[in-house]
Amino acid sequence: MKKTFTNKKAISVWVSYVMLTALVVSIGFFVLKFSRDTTEDTVQDIVERGDALTTCGVTNVDINNLCQNTQTLNMDVTNTNDIKVEGLWVRMFDIYDRPQTSSRNTTILPQKTKNDLKIIKQGIIKDAVIMPLIYKDGKKVICESRKTTFENIVICS
Repeated sequence: MKKTFTNKKAISVWVSYVMLTALVVSIGFFVLKFSRDTTEDTVQDIVERGDALTTCGVTNVDINNLCQNTQTLNMDVTNTNDIKVEGLWVRMFDIYDRPQTSSRNTTILPQKTKNDLKIIKQGIIKDAVIMPLIYKDGKKVICESRKTTFENIVICS
């Protein structure tokens, strides 16, 4: 009778090949899963940003009579487009160029004006960037593409 596996070294070589192949396949599986998850998250983020940018494209506010007192920034805001504005996001810089941010939740219907809108601040503000705030699919979207910049803001009389 003939013995088929008499050389034990040959068996250990085959076992090492099988184990190495299994290791390579499992590492490949994890890399593929990680790549797919990362790609799906990135694509979803791009789609959400595109939707927000499209929605912001039809949003606009006009700001008039901007002035400040010791505690608030005062303005008249008109929604000039057909989407309801849910608030304003304000980035301000004081006379020492220290940044401040503030938001004001206020609903401004399309083609309507909010007079004497007040935004709380600290100190004397030199510059302000005001952006409309909308909600898209239940998420807050700050429309930076529709920002309005003001420099040398005057004191209210």
